[in-house]
Amino acid sequence: MEYVLLIGGLIILIIAGELLVRGAVGVAMKFNIPTLVIGMTIVSFGTSVPELLVSLQAALDGHPELAIGNVIGSNIANLALVLGLTAIILPITVKRSTLRVDWPIMMAVTVLFYIFILNKNIEWYEGLIFVLGIIGFNFFMFWKAKKKILKKI
Repeated sequence: MEYVLLIGGLIILIIAGELLVRGAVGVAMKFNIPTLVIGMTIVSFGTSVPELLVSLQAALDGHPELAIGNVIGSNIANLALVLGLTAIILPITVKRSTLRVDWPIMMAVTVLFYIFILNKNIEWYEGLIFVLGIIGFNFFMFWKAKKKILKKI
């Protein structure tokens, strides 16, 4: 029975992933927003909600190490597995703005996380820094996209 549920879950995941990608591309086209911005907001938040719920539940149940492992494991899986397999199937073109803005921000956040965990405790204000950081980054991404759109007009 477990195998049937596993296969059924994978089928639902594939279908839902396809619908998510189609919907995200539709939103990008309708509002004339670059797909990178949509990928870094709608798609990333949509795929991160299950991880957020697992991490919250683990922390509430007194297992914060599971929440930390979930975050670190997710980042490793996204970079090594998802990006790696995608690049094996089809080469990925990286834009200059990705190298100049997105990559340094990702690295800075990773270093900041490392600094925060050195004392073996993540405080509420450190979490607030991350939350405010992602809000600020999203505003920056939308501002940058809007500026690019207005430049074309």
